[in-house]
Amino acid sequence: MSFTYIFISKTSKNELNTVIISNDKIVINNVDYPIQDIEYVEGEIVEHSRIEKISGDKVSTEFLPSGVIRIKIRNKDSFEFSIINPLNTVEEFVLKLNNVFDKINADKFYLKESSVYKVTYSRI
Repeated sequence: MSFTYIFISKTSKNELNTVIISNDKIVINNVDYPIQDIEYVEGEIVEHSRIEKISGDKVSTEFLPSGVIRIKIRNKDSFEFSIINPLNTVEEFVLKLNNVFDKINADKFYLKESSVYKVTYSRI
């Protein structure tokens, strides 16, 4: 199995959520789902997080958008992940998914909803 894309987020209990896309399935927290069962992917900015970057003896501060990514699997609940830069991550995620769908001749995601704080891609 070749891996196309991986992202990891932390839960409020400091546990790790993982999402791995391969050529035929998506693995969410060690559970396999057929890749064609993904119905929609959504990213939403909830707040801005203060991030301190340390470089040598200098400390700089950035405020980055943080929020959630939701992934809906057909006939299953949706999964929600907390992440920094959710809109950028969703766009990268959808590009990788569409590359996989292109290889297997399946319907691709299209932009369903877009605003300053939220973006939704759907296959249905």
